[in-house]
Amino acid sequence: QVQIDRLATLIASIGEVTLEDEPIINEAYEIYQWLYIDEREKVDYETLIAARSNLTKLQKAAAAEVDGLIEAIGDTVGYDSGDAIKAARAAYEALTEGSKKYVTLLSLLEEAELYYSELFPLWAIITLGAVGVAAVGGVVTVFLAKRKKKVSAAKEN
Repeated sequence: QVQIDRLATLIASIGEVTLEDEPIINEAYEIYQWLYIDEREKVDYETLIAARSNLTKLQKAAAAEVDGLIEAIGDTVGYDSGDAIKAARAAYEALTEGSKKYVTLLSLLEEAELYYSELFPLWAIITLGAVGVAAVGGVVTVFLAKRKKKVSAAKEN
């Protein structure tokens, strides 16, 4: 009976769903999963399921915004990419755990961060001539090829 009361209290507290309700909705759903069938009939399952559905929509929308920021980094990573990379990372880190699982371009962000961090030492090499330019060009070209392939694959899904 304690679990049923706790579940009823959680469900009643939900109201209009926001991303901040994620822990409450997840806890309520977990409790519901452990109830016996006859106990499940005593709680407002429809409200719980509607809340989970609305939460999922909000999570996907938040993740899509982060994917947009990641895509805005562009096809090439250059010296001026730092702000876009930092903004995408900050937005990703600000997501709830449930929202993070819907981000489809995280690997591209991680690659952009890696290539960007590798470019800093290479900027000094650029002043040495063609070898430096070739090194930087190789890094950007590899990133560009991988990025286009992954963005295309993510958009198909």
